[in-house]
Amino acid sequence: MQVRKFVVLGLALGLAACSQDGQELPTSWNLTTGSQSVTSAGATLSLPGAGVTLNVPAGAVSAGTTLTATTTAAPAGVSTFGTAASSGFALTPDGQVLSTPATVDIRLNASAAADPNAWLASIVLVSGGKSTLLSSEVDLTRRVVSADISRLGTVVAILPNPASVSNIGPITGSLFEAAVMTAGNMANVSSAPLTYRGPCTDSSFSSCTVLDGTLNDGLSASASANILSKFAQAATVGATINGTITADPVTKVVSGSADAHITIYAQLLSRANTVNIIGDALIPQFSKVATTVTTATTITYTITGLSVTVTSSEGKTATEVVTATFTTTLSGIGPATLVFQRSIDLGNSETGTVRFAISFKNP
Repeated sequence: MQVRKFVVLGLALGLAACSQDGQELPTSWNLTTGSQSVTSAGATLSLPGAGVTLNVPAGAVSAGTTLTATTTAAPAGVSTFGTAASSGFALTPDGQVLSTPATVDIRLNASAAADPNAWLASIVLVSGGKSTLLSSEVDLTRRVVSADISRLGTVVAILPNPASVSNIGPITGSLFEAAVMTAGNMANVSSAPLTYRGPCTDSSFSSCTVLDGTLNDGLSASASANILSKFAQAATVGATINGTITADPVTKVVSGSADAHITIYAQLLSRANTVNIIGDALIPQFSKVATTVTTATTITYTITGLSVTVTSSEGKTATEVVTATFTTTLSGIGPATLVFQRSIDLGNSETGTVRFAISFKNP
């Protein structure tokens, strides 16, 4: 079976294709623990009956290292990311750093595989006391979710909290909606600078519930029809938005910074396979004079020259300059929304558009 990947790099969509051949995991062995000594060619450690396989490439660890896989309960803290969709598997030595990433395959349990959100499955790695949601691929035909790991620890497949799932739909309307500014409207604008914060107030994200449904309100995404036509469905799962933005209605200066941890999933038209990739988007500290448009209820600041840096889970970083809008209520009570969009080169002289809306709340 070939698996074609559509990769979403944080807040950047781009097309990439590759293939991966796989065999159904055997179910005749019911071992709950197993060990394998690594040779110069690497090693494959498998508990087929339990549903886990670890493929370690040559040079990942020193030859002669013994690797062990043991079936265990899902680690504490996994509920932060969603519901366990498999047994837990302790891959030891715990914390062992791999010079070259290894691939772990986990078979979803029967109930998880039958869940409508099975295509959104991911793998969580718990190592050295830290839980990490991994960029994963899902093969629904084989009921297998796969991910690369750079260190050993306990792994488990999870399904996200349904409340944290937000489908990516078609772009509607213009980025800069037409509006009429009147003297009456301006009279209702607060003269004080208005400050808004992301729903996640922990700068290190260590105490943020990544897939909590309430935080998913912090991000929405939409895409042009030619992008969406390439997939059966696409969605964002959870979002932790951090940062502070202040808008001054008198000087029309918008300033602040923001960053976000986002997971975006795309399911191929065959509906057999899904990939997700976790990316971080950073809007560095900025201070910009904006143009404004006021309606009866809102004031919208148009910010030009906003720098956005995107880092993918593979560590690739790209920085670009975009135009954005920041919309607040006239009174400053209620949420404010930062919206920006970017053109995506799809190849063959085809260009698509992706739009992101990031919500900020009152302190």
